Amino acid sequence: MSSNLPVGANAALTTPLAAEQVLTKIMDAVGNWQETVAVEATKQQAIAAEEARWLAAISADRAILLDYLDKSFDERRENFRRLFEELDRAMSGDTAHVADILGAITTLAMKSPFQDLKDVDTVTANLNDPTYGW
Repeated sequence: MSSNLPVGANAALTTPLAAEQVLTKIMDAVGNWQETVAVEATKQQAIAAEEARWLAAISADRAILLDYLDKSFDERRENFRRLFEELDRAMSGDTAHVADILGAITTLAMKSPFQDLKDVDTVTANLNDPTYGW
């Protein structure tokens, strides 16, 4: 049968058999082209679907992270507020506790709220747990 290589532009058709061979090559090439287009279109659809899944997962994880950070920083702000109120009271009266309160403020300041973000599943569970201490 014929090869899959294209016929040169200067090739001469001198017999009906040669014309039939060229026509067969054209039909084979068109069939191959259609198959390639179909396969590639299917791949593009799969890629688009995969992209949509990844974007949805990223969006969901982003929402979880932002919710966690909101709650975490709210808790952190409240803890600092309480500690500074205690420090104010200690400085105006019971100065024996000033060092302990300053130690607690320092410890809280050194703790990163991001260290608890190691696992999205844990963060999600904490967000869904009404008894979790923020």
